[in-house]
Amino acid sequence: GDALSSVLTIRNRPGTQDGIAGDVTLGASEAGITLDGPLGQEGNWLFSVRRSYLQFLFEALDLPIRPDYWDAQISVNWEPTVRDRFTFTGIGAVDEFGIIEPGPEADYENQEIFQSVLDNDQKSYTVGGTYRRLLRAGGILRVKASRSFIDYRFSDEDASGVTVLSNNSLEQESRLEAEAETGLGDRLRAGIGGELVRASINSEVYQRAIPGGVLPEDVLYNSDAGFWKPALWGQMTWRLGPLTATNGFRLDGVSALDEMWALSPRASLRYATDSNIDLTLAGGVFHQAPSKLALSVEKEGVRINEGLKQLRNWQVVGGADWRVNPGFRIGAEGFFKAYDQMPVLAADPDINLANLGDDY
Repeated sequence: GDALSSVLTIRNRPGTQDGIAGDVTLGASEAGITLDGPLGQEGNWLFSVRRSYLQFLFEALDLPIRPDYWDAQISVNWEPTVRDRFTFTGIGAVDEFGIIEPGPEADYENQEIFQSVLDNDQKSYTVGGTYRRLLRAGGILRVKASRSFIDYRFSDEDASGVTVLSNNSLEQESRLEAEAETGLGDRLRAGIGGELVRASINSEVYQRAIPGGVLPEDVLYNSDAGFWKPALWGQMTWRLGPLTATNGFRLDGVSALDEMWALSPRASLRYATDSNIDLTLAGGVFHQAPSKLALSVEKEGVRINEGLKQLRNWQVVGGADWRVNPGFRIGAEGFFKAYDQMPVLAADPDINLANLGDDY
């Protein structure tokens, strides 16, 4: 949900049950340590942290940029019974990116870097837990809760030190999710789920009007917006000999929009041939909420982007997968995607925000 095209999945390996173990990593730009071990007889844990020292290398090379970051993650698993599992996961990072003004004898390239790169810092984390219960007839129940936090802070100054652009935005999401799936006979499997997300943003944005620029006056606003994002989904899978067919739907809501709900139907087919070649075909609709910053914009105390729709992507994917032997596989895939309901500039509807880039 809330993704038009792709997602990144991170799977942590379980911690060892043979006592505390670990390793140290030393690279060209960072150092890290990973530790893991048992949690009694029923659980395990894993922890890692990394620290950059690229800023010291750049300082030695007399470059004006100073990347400086920490990141860490933790994973804890506990299985009190053969049917029950609790998992806790956390991942976070602190990025303090600095810009140092080069001296008067610096070359043109370093002067250009100093003038064009924004001073920006970010802090972010996601923490969450999952309870999984194995049910009768091969069923599974999952309950998840999580919280995400992202703090953006960036600014740009002119040659005299006067701020031209700044953005301090704090985005947060708290999520509660439940889903269940079960077999309905030998050939049919069904699943259903739902979630409730509370999203919020607190932003302070400033952009100074420059003579000859597009802004007639300075832009300065503060906003504090919160809204709900509920969702429901369902799915059924049939297995008929070599053919597996799946169809389902997802219903996403954004309370900050006039048109709150968006329906996303999806379906897929997989056919396993006798020559170890699987043929696949899938299609569906995907929706994503407009950015929190866009939904928080106000004019004279009224939020002016509530008429936006959820961004939409129609896509079809087809492919073939050939298992030559147990250790060798060849696959090919093609896709077609069509995007619509994308935000555009109100002052110039021919300009799509997704195509602007960060230098607009």
